[in-house]
Amino acid sequence: MEIFFLLDIRRDWFRRNITRQNVSWVKENHGKFIRSTPNEILYNRWFGSEMGPITSLTFSRNGYYIIVGHASGAIQMRHGSTGVVLCTLRNIQFPPKPIYALEYSRFEERVCYAACTDGAVYRIDIPNLVASTEDPPQYCIRADPALEYLNTQYYGAPGISSAAAPFITHRSAALSLGLSADEAKFIVGYADSSIKVYDIETQEVETTYKVHKLRLQFIPKKLQRMHAGQVCALRCHDERPRVFASAAWDNTLRYMSVVLAFKSSSDQI
Repeated sequence: MEIFFLLDIRRDWFRRNITRQNVSWVKENHGKFIRSTPNEILYNRWFGSEMGPITSLTFSRNGYYIIVGHASGAIQMRHGSTGVVLCTLRNIQFPPKPIYALEYSRFEERVCYAACTDGAVYRIDIPNLVASTEDPPQYCIRADPALEYLNTQYYGAPGISSAAAPFITHRSAALSLGLSADEAKFIVGYADSSIKVYDIETQEVETTYKVHKLRLQFIPKKLQRMHAGQVCALRCHDERPRVFASAAWDNTLRYMSVVLAFKSSSDQI
């Protein structure tokens, strides 16, 4: 009887005292104190959505939809006014690979590109769904964390085939991307501090901007032309096709101009 009484006291103590502040203590002492307790959710790090934290998003050209990328690798299409999940363009990936950048095509209305940490840039074919943002239906369920699973179940159930297909692949994680003004070039920033310029028709690398880390110590910081950290942000000029800006974890912002190069050459230093 004393053993069961102690177990009941221990379980009540866990229910009262386990909070987000002492999660590290729970992880360290799980095998000693919590192994034989009932299966209960002591800590859940996904707030609002089982798809994981939202790591990127972009509006469509007409503003009717929002394309949302999650840390689990899922890509959803949401209503631009109510936030309801209309379609799941890419399902959850195992292991999860976050989507850190989304870019709409400049000329194709229903094409979007996503940069994933698995090293691939995905081309997303957006389905033709009619949903007005100015006059949404009164019976429409608005976005709510408690109804997220219900919305996904009825509106975003993943089909047999995914709407996202690999467009460009690379060994390092893709963290940022951009489309040139004429949409002839595709520029991607990677976690290995490199920036690659692709031909959007052939998907071949035309130019590579990268410097070897061992050579950085011999180059003064004022003379360094390339990034030394992960390229986490990249934006192309809306009017000049060969101009883009990039930012990285090395605390630098680079303003670059793409130089025409042969297919067999690169700008690697």
